[in-house]
Amino acid sequence: MPKILFVLKRRDGFNPVEHADLSLQCGLYNSISYVNDMLISMDIESQIKICIDNNCINGHVYNFKPTHVIIEALWVVPEKIKLLQSMYPKIIWIIRLHSAMPFLGIESSVSIKWITEYSLLPNVFISVNDLRLKNELEFYLSTITTKEILFLPNYYPDDFKPFNKDFDKDTINIACFGAIRPFKNHLTQALASIEFCKRLNKKLRFHINDGRIEVNGNNVHTNLLHLFTKLDDNNFELVLHPWANRENFLNICFTEIDIGIQVSFTETFNLVTADLLSQGVPVIGSSEIPWMNNKYFCNPTDASDIIRVLDLVYKNPRLNVEENNLSLIEYTENTKKVWLETILL
Repeated sequence: MPKILFVLKRRDGFNPVEHADLSLQCGLYNSISYVNDMLISMDIESQIKICIDNNCINGHVYNFKPTHVIIEALWVVPEKIKLLQSMYPKIIWIIRLHSAMPFLGIESSVSIKWITEYSLLPNVFISVNDLRLKNELEFYLSTITTKEILFLPNYYPDDFKPFNKDFDKDTINIACFGAIRPFKNHLTQALASIEFCKRLNKKLRFHINDGRIEVNGNNVHTNLLHLFTKLDDNNFELVLHPWANRENFLNICFTEIDIGIQVSFTETFNLVTADLLSQGVPVIGSSEIPWMNNKYFCNPTDASDIIRVLDLVYKNPRLNVEENNLSLIEYTENTKKVWLETILL
């Protein structure tokens, strides 16, 4: 039977010993922990280890003696993977990517270089959580290697609250949570939310996270602040939430948010939307979210289309929650099958 070791780099500012604390604050860790728990539920031995840097990996591998080591995201230099593979030649090494190609292209200047170097090492494989990225990388890597790009999608636990919102009140709370990055498309979604509430003669509280600004997201953040500065505070409010642990974040979704909005330019799963949905919050997004019911897709470059879908949800929010729950469950059931088929090869 396989023994799976997931290896994740500690985010700056997190205590590497307090895994629970880390898991509550780092979306990547949450994503991996769901897969880890899924594997354990299927009687596959699996664990997660947090590393400060490349040099931590060997000790975890030596102690656990895995059959598979899955390096989550691009952070281990190819030279270290080459060394580890030579020390443990029977282990299957997997570099698992979590970004679609547009984000991968701006996230790091060495992304393609490292991916190329990994793919040429014996018993080292690239995996993705997005089928489009699998195809795109194969366009290139098939010219230099016969190895297959592995598809290892995300999992989300089936633990959903029913719809529980009151849309008769005079204020609508719309959340566009997550790290502030250009591809998250906050500004267009904020403008659409403002106009949507104006048409309904409702007040708007637009909720964002204020603790994570990444990949040149400073301009987006500043423009959001300016957008709401000149508006009537009594009718349009920008609500800033610090980055919270998972328990507190889910509580905010459950108690404060009426609609979740994630009309991004690029995604591969979107954990934030799944979290909102799990708390009974109706959600809309772009076609980049692979598990969402396509009835609730919006064009990310068209605020009018976002308003159209917001109106659809407003008229029947309970149906949105029910249909998206079914879509997410179908996606995650397939995830189980794919992981089993891949790691049991």
